[in-house]
Amino acid sequence: MEQGPTRKELESVQEERDLGVTITADLKSARQCTKSAATARRVIGMVRRNLRHLAIDDFRLIYKTYMWPHLGFCIQA
Repeated sequence: MEQGPTRKELESVQEERDLGVTITADLKSARQCTKSAATARRVIGMVRRNLRHLAIDDFRLIYKTYMWPHLGFCIQA
């Protein structure tokens, strides 16, 4: 006697992280935005602590290189 495919019930979760993107059950991006902003704040804090006297052009370069990618990471998703 041949049995049909076994069925498994899917587990329900409130939040899942895949490829660095946080997806919540309600599909809102607030959690992802919060995490990205927190990472950018940590980076700017490190820059401010270690590079106190920085020219505006140098700060702009550091901002574009180290902070902007964190702020823009997967926000569109």
